[in-house]
Amino acid sequence: MVAEREEAEERQRMKRLAAKHYNMLGYYVRMIDYITIETLVYLVKSNVTKFYNEMVNRAANTRLFNTVVKYGKDCMVFHPDCEEFKDIIKSIIDGMVSDIG
Repeated sequence: MVAEREEAEERQRMKRLAAKHYNMLGYYVRMIDYITIETLVYLVKSNVTKFYNEMVNRAANTRLFNTVVKYGKDCMVFHPDCEEFKDIIKSIIDGMVSDIG
């Protein structure tokens, strides 16, 4: 009789513990989500910083991009132009985000 009562109490204790853990599951999932997002943001920021430093610290005689300059009578034409260049940089940064995610 005592053993049955102790088993019943142990079962009740385990049920309460399971209910407590079940109620905490949402907090755990939220914490994992925050950690994942924080890690992804850190990776993207570090890659963008590396890319920026590579552009800034590159020696003058080494190439990072190819550019064509055409001279006209009263103008210079660059290829890629400024908008195309911005689009290329944006696609590189977007690629970093998509590679990580």
